[in-house]
Amino acid sequence: MNNQLSLIYVFFSLSVFFILLFLYSLPKKNHPYLLYFGLFLATMSINLLGVWQLNKALGYLTLLKYASYGAGTFFLLFYEQIFGQGLHKINQKLWQLHLLCWGMIILLSLSSIVRLEASFFPYSILNIATVIYIAIITISKAHSGNNDAKIFTLGLLSLILTLIIDISLAIKISNYAPSQTTTWGLLVFTCCLTAILLKRYIARGSEFIYETFTFHQDPIELKMKADSMVLHTLKNEINRLFYLNERSKRIVSSKDDSIRELLVKNFEAMDESLSHMNEMILAVKKTDNVVLNLRNHSFNEVVFEAVSNFQAGIDNSIELEVKADDSINLEIDPLHVKECVLNLLSNSLEAIEHSNGKIRISLYRQGHEAVLQVSDNGKGIHPDHIQDVITPLFTTKKTVSHHGVGLYYVYYVVNKHGGTLSIPYSELRKGTTIQVRMPLKKTTTRIRRVNTFEKNKSHAG
Repeated sequence: MNNQLSLIYVFFSLSVFFILLFLYSLPKKNHPYLLYFGLFLATMSINLLGVWQLNKALGYLTLLKYASYGAGTFFLLFYEQIFGQGLHKINQKLWQLHLLCWGMIILLSLSSIVRLEASFFPYSILNIATVIYIAIITISKAHSGNNDAKIFTLGLLSLILTLIIDISLAIKISNYAPSQTTTWGLLVFTCCLTAILLKRYIARGSEFIYETFTFHQDPIELKMKADSMVLHTLKNEINRLFYLNERSKRIVSSKDDSIRELLVKNFEAMDESLSHMNEMILAVKKTDNVVLNLRNHSFNEVVFEAVSNFQAGIDNSIELEVKADDSINLEIDPLHVKECVLNLLSNSLEAIEHSNGKIRISLYRQGHEAVLQVSDNGKGIHPDHIQDVITPLFTTKKTVSHHGVGLYYVYYVVNKHGGTLSIPYSELRKGTTIQVRMPLKKTTTRIRRVNTFEKNKSHAG
């Protein structure tokens, strides 16, 4: 029993630790995944108290039994924070379903309509279906994610596998034996999550707590995805050209008086297809030729020059506000960094669809990094598109001049400088904040990520 109690104390302690981390992050950013994971650990600990029948040792109250049924809800809330709402908001609907079931179990039990123990079987079936879904989705997400995603998936699958084993035993799908393998799955998962946070702490110091916990693709994988999209588009356009060519041959062979007009329309359509193909190829190849010419240069000077050039091309309806610390010198390529700043400003401008537009640019030091932040009060980014904003060729703009390369170019260049690109805030109809962090001293360690807080409708170029 002492070993069992020790494990429960460990999980409760970790629960308190994650909740305290959440409270610590509140002054700057609100990251509920820390709170939800802490509450999940607490409710799982309560579950273990009941399963191991330690109620006499610790005074296991009926109220705590009700709390133990909340583990699924808190875990799904945590999962939604990491992987988003999912297709048709299924992740959100799952935690809402679990919350509804939890509330009904408490209500029916308190009303003496159904005994608390009698609700265990149907609720366990729901839990098994849920964890199988999570396992499938997580594996598919991890396949296209970074190393952190793979570590997270290893821990999560350990937890899911042991949960399925224990739940199936408990509902007598096979002979029940209270081995509680879930304890070890939970321990592995908690260790994996803690290892990821520790890794980020080593890389960023205490500032890691203000970052959103998400997993993202390597730039090379994004590039390959873009190449695949270009090939698909080229195939469609080439088929269109074949059709137009055959149609032109048929028109030439006819004696219709309107032959000239029809030929002109065909050739114009062919020119349009050829131009479209050429522009897409050039847009994707934009990052192929990025060779950095690094030198010690004033980051402030680059930013102010970009803002000045940008301001000369816009009207007075957009309010620009610039705040900057004293001169910050970095090892950068001024030309590429300036282009990045102009891309960020252009994105903000295109996101503003009203007459009271505001763009705020902030430049400051934070720890061992220089931070550039561009905020606007534009349309924000739609929840369904937040994970795609840096994907090459992704765009929601209807004009043919936009190829969805702007933010990917910024991400690529910043990454080559050893920095990071993040979207700490975006809300529909309220605006977006994009943040670039550059190391004050060039290091060999490079964390590649795009962090996202709210999910949004892309206004990437």
